[in-house]
Amino acid sequence: MLDLSTKLKWYKREDVQKAILLNAQEKEIAVRYGEQGFGKRPDTLKYPADVLEFAKQGATSFHCSEERWYRVLDLTPEMGKEALDQNRKAWDLVLDIDCPYWKLSKIVTWLFLEALKEHGMKSVTVKFSGNKGFHIGVPFEAFPSLFHGNPLSSLFPDAPRAIAAYLLEMISREYVQVNNDTISFGRKKQHSYTIKELAEITGLPLERLTKRICSSCKRTLNEEKRKVILQFEFLCPRCDTRELGEDTLEEYRNCKKCGTLMERMSKGKKEEQGCSCGNTSSYHIFDPSSFIEVDTILLASRHMYRMSYSLHEKSGLVSIPIDPEQILSFEKEQADPVKCAIGTHPFLTKEKTLSDEGKVLLEKTFNFINKENKFFLLSKKNLTSQVKLFLKNFFHRA
Repeated sequence: MLDLSTKLKWYKREDVQKAILLNAQEKEIAVRYGEQGFGKRPDTLKYPADVLEFAKQGATSFHCSEERWYRVLDLTPEMGKEALDQNRKAWDLVLDIDCPYWKLSKIVTWLFLEALKEHGMKSVTVKFSGNKGFHIGVPFEAFPSLFHGNPLSSLFPDAPRAIAAYLLEMISREYVQVNNDTISFGRKKQHSYTIKELAEITGLPLERLTKRICSSCKRTLNEEKRKVILQFEFLCPRCDTRELGEDTLEEYRNCKKCGTLMERMSKGKKEEQGCSCGNTSSYHIFDPSSFIEVDTILLASRHMYRMSYSLHEKSGLVSIPIDPEQILSFEKEQADPVKCAIGTHPFLTKEKTLSDEGKVLLEKTFNFINKENKFFLLSKKNLTSQVKLFLKNFFHRA
């Protein structure tokens, strides 16, 4: 929990004030006052001393928008998409990775970082959310200003939502492997857990941790719609050979070993996971929705996320930026405000950012949703509306 003394000591630090202000430029700011909720919106932070003044008035944390605006104070709840698009100068890609299991939360965040790196992204930053997850950030400057003839600034929240969906699906299919009773994370299987170990960590059985995929058309199969087939056992009275059959009209058959007439002795049930394409062969892949949540609500206009070096009300910890290469070794104790120092890896830094490094990611997202794998996304309840919106507002214009 966050006590008054810790809060004031933290926000009184000049280095903290400057670090918070670093991500406030052109952003809408929302100040939270503990259990009383958020203050007025829109708001701004102009000077480092503003942070301490808000803290003296009871502020516990500071939040900012993903979007950057020409005129922050002109924003109103009544503004429609056209007005928002005209006022929006840019947007940063911020993925809120939420996983309730700490060790797995770090691995999942690492997987997203690896996936972005594989797409040629060099300007990727990450910070601890302050509680149980992480925020991954890529500045707007890493993407081309135009994509398929459309200003990228106007493709919010459609583009970041689609990127999040694409990365989540890519990770589940290419970075997580299911082999018998083991689930391995990473292309080189750097981190592996048995089903029993994951069940102990998450409390979830195999059926919840994985999903079945048709080996022919690659569609996700519905576990509840299994095809039930009656199986019959035939016994040879001469050589005791046993054979199985599925033809309900077959009462007798000749033994393949000795030729003696075999009699049907018993019957049982066999369940097959059939696909609408007619194929019955399938395999398991990891189901990311079992314990990974990418907050798609965050990927909405004027939605906020906790600012770097802001305190978290529940944990009392700092939302501290960290070195992406050190994500797996990071521990919450490093975010203790009593011990925490301003680091050398600022969140959403634009230094050394290349304007075309995000082009490959955008193109692969486009191809994935528009041409190849729409049905995978449409099968996800938490992404259906977002993907439909993306298809309508983005691809239909491109």
